[in-house]
Amino acid sequence: MKKMDYQNVKGTQDYLPNDEVVRRNIRRTLEDVFTQYGCKPLETPILNYTELLASKYGGGAEILEEMYTLTDRGERD
Repeated sequence: MKKMDYQNVKGTQDYLPNDEVVRRNIRRTLEDVFTQYGCKPLETPILNYTELLASKYGGGAEILEEMYTLTDRGERD
């Protein structure tokens, strides 16, 4: 049987529980400070159509080269 070496997708990382507790505390502190200074929360989709992102960033080659692209069952990127 062949041994498989598994690794995370490039640019991603797992955080073990102790590290994640610290990260969440930092995130909450930052969110609280931002809110105190009038920042409003915003959440956007993690996935977008390639066409939308390309138009938002003026087709900047650097941005497009750094994106992962997927094709859905409807053949949309």
